[in-house]
This record gives sequence, C-alpha cells and structure tokens, in this order.
Amino acid sequence: MISRRKALITAAAIASGPSALAEAGTKARQRQARPGREPWPPLMAELNRWRASRRQATLWWRNDDVGDATPPLMRLFDLVQRRRLPVALSATPVYANKALAQAVERVEGASVIQHGYAHVNHAPAGKLECELDAARPPAIVAGEMTEGMKRLRDLLGARFVPALVPPWYCIAPRLKARLAEFGYTGLSLYGPRPRRPAVKGVTEVNGHVEVVNWRTNPPSCNSASLIVSFIARHLAHRRLRIADPGEATGIVTHHHAHDAACWTFLEGLFERLAAHPAVVWQDAHTLFAAGAR
Repeated sequence: MISRRKALITAAAIASGPSALAEAGTKARQRQARPGREPWPPLMAELNRWRASRRQATLWWRNDDVGDATPPLMRLFDLVQRRRLPVALSATPVYANKALAQAVERVEGASVIQHGYAHVNHAPAGKLECELDAARPPAIVAGEMTEGMKRLRDLLGARFVPALVPPWYCIAPRLKARLAEFGYTGLSLYGPRPRRPAVKGVTEVNGHVEVVNWRTNPPSCNSASLIVSFIARHLAHRRLRIADPGEATGIVTHHHAHDAACWTFLEGLFERLAAHPAVVWQDAHTLFAAGAR
C-alpha cells in the first residue's frame, strides 16, 4: 500500500505542471549521468531571473517529526546556527519534552509548529494513513489537537507558533474547517496552496520539496538534481504566476532520516542560497501570523 506521504508528494508534483515528476526525474537522471555535471545551474538561473525582475525569492525551511533533543536534531541545530537560518520545527506534542524546549531556546531562528498529536495512524485497514481522521468522533480528535497545542505552548512559550502540520498531510475536512476556532493561525500541507484561503482566518503555507526519498528502505536522500529542479520549478511557477506568487517555497527535511548525502546536500544548498541576493528566508512567526494573507 502506498503511503499518504508518497501519494500526496506524487500528486503535488504532477499538479505543479504537465508530467512534472516524470519530466524532472528524467532531466535529473540525465544530468547525473554526465560526469562532473553540477546540479545547481537551473536554480541559480531561476534566482537570477528573480533578481533581474527586482523581486525577492522567499523561501522557508520546515523540519518534521521533532520530539526529543536527539543527536540528529543537534546536528540540524548546528547547521541552523552556522548558516544563520530560520527553521520551523514540526514537533509532535506527545514526544516533545523539556530537553527539546531547552535546546530550542539556545538556537536563534528556531521556532516550533505542531505536528499532529501522537503521529499515530487511526485510519481503517486498507486506507491511507491518517491521525486527524474522520473515522473517530470529531470531539476526540479535536480534543487531541487542542491538548497538543497547549502542551507545546506550555513547553516552548514564545517559540511556539500555532500552525498545524497534519501527519501524513491528512486532516478530516470538518476539522480543517474549524482550525481558526481551535486557535490555529496557520496550516502547512504539501504542494502549491490554493489561490484563495481554504480555511477562513488560517494562513496556508506548504512544503514543496522533500529532501528525503521515502521510497527506499531505509529512506535515503533524493538526488541533488531532483531536489534542485523542484525548487527551481516552484520558484518559476511563482514568478510566472502559475502558482501563488506570494507563497514562500518550502523545503522539507526530516532530521532523523538523513543519510550522509542529505547533510552534504543541505550544506551545499544553503551555502549557495546565502550567496544569492534575491533569496530571502522567512520564519514561521512571519509566515503564520494572524491575517498574514
């Protein structure tokens, strides 16, 4: 059975343009097949177009599945501090603890958003994974969501931003419609957001590029060429108004699943982005502020 993450990533890629996933994958493999071919030129060329049009290419970084202050998370924090980047940590309330809160407090630019409640699949057998589901009574699921928000706010104080990242990008429509009522100002899914806000009073800013390849066992890093091609594609679609030009391009990582290639790629990506004058990084407080769009 295909996972919801795999299904939605594929669907979002296809939705971003005609046969986008196949086209980008083919081009990426072709680039990799040429010895010594760097993956960066398509991204740099697109950023140069943004600079030529005197526009800011806004980006944001979301790191999912955060709980305890583990060694991989400490490695990510080291990268954040060295590159002086903002990162939105998508934390699962049940696993978040004081060690995480203390670590976050020491990292300038780190904020926390909510990743479901316990990251447990409640979907019936044979269905795509879902925690914030329609199979259970809405009051129970809503209770978990609000309890999780309170836990993160109590632990993290001002570092917590009330934005929701549903595990497996799944949330029952009737719960989604009530997000503002529950106290959320933000929602983050995957793929280009709709032109009009899907939920009144809630700003949706999504991830658009997954660094980790979940189709391998164990998970591995997507090819540099593939990741770069998807970043450049979303930026181009924003510039050309095929996608919402105001939605920051989201890079999604999962620190616990990073292999050596993932860490190496991120170092190279952030170094190049830091050197480009068109690039502006946005933090979760700015992205998901009440009334942000």
